[in-house]
Amino acid sequence: MVRTKRKSNSACSKSSTLTFNGPKFKFTPNSITKLITSTLKHKPYCWPHKQKTQGWKAVADDLNNATESAAVLTHATAHRKIESLLNLCRPGKTGPNMQTKFTEEEWIEFSSILDSLYSDYEMHEEEKVKEKGEKDEDKNTTKSRMNCENKKADTPESDTDGSDSGSDGEYSLSTPSEGSTSSSSSTSSMQSESSAHCVKPTGPLHDMLNQFMNVQNHVTTIQHLTTQSLLLQSLEKQGEVIGLLSGWEQSSARSECYYEGPE
Repeated sequence: MVRTKRKSNSACSKSSTLTFNGPKFKFTPNSITKLITSTLKHKPYCWPHKQKTQGWKAVADDLNNATESAAVLTHATAHRKIESLLNLCRPGKTGPNMQTKFTEEEWIEFSSILDSLYSDYEMHEEEKVKEKGEKDEDKNTTKSRMNCENKKADTPESDTDGSDSGSDGEYSLSTPSEGSTSSSSSTSSMQSESSAHCVKPTGPLHDMLNQFMNVQNHVTTIQHLTTQSLLLQSLEKQGEVIGLLSGWEQSSARSECYYEGPE
C-alpha cells in the first residue's frame, strides 16, 4: 500500500508548492526565456499585494509544466530570479553572475524579452507612484476643506430679532438708531472678514498668480505707452506732410502769377 501511494504521488503534475528535498532547479537559456515570457503573461507584480504569491505560483507552474526537468521550481525562486534579471537593466544595480551560456541567437532573444519585461515593470511602478500622489492630494484637499468648515462653525453668529418689544407687552415699530446701525455694520464686517479669512488664498500658487498678474499689468502698460508714442509720431508726420503740401500750393500759385502776362 505504501508503494502504491508513492507511485500515485509521482504521477501527479509538478507544482511550485511542493517542498520536498529534491534536486535543485537548474536554469538553462530556454528555461530563463520561458520564465520571462510567463512573467509577462501573468504579470504577478501587477496583482494585489495579498495575491502576488498566487501570481508567482502561476509563473512557476507554467515553467514546471513546460520543462522536462525532475527538479521543481518554487514560486519564491522564480520571483528571486526575475528580480535578479531585472537588475541587469536597472541603472546603478549589479546583475547576477550569468553562469548560463547563451548562443548569439539565444542572447538576442533573451535581451529583447528582458527589455520588454523591464519596460512593463517600470510603467507599472510609475502608475503606482502617480496613483499614490493623487490619493495624497485628495486627502490634503479634504483635510483643508474640513478645516475651513470647522472654522466657519466656530465663528459666533449674532442673535437678532426683527422687532422691538414695547411696554405692557405691546409691540411698536421704531427706526434704528445710529448705535444699532453701527453695531450691525460692525457685525457684518466681522462676518465678512472671518469668511474672507477662511477662503483667503495662500501658498506658492497664489504667489505665482500675483507675479503673473504683475507681469501682465507691466506688459499692458508698456503696450499702452508704445501705442501712444506711435500715435504721436503719426500725428507729427501728418503735420509735416500737411505743411509740405501747403508750401507746395503756395509756391505753385506764385509761379502761375509770374508766368501770366498781358494778352
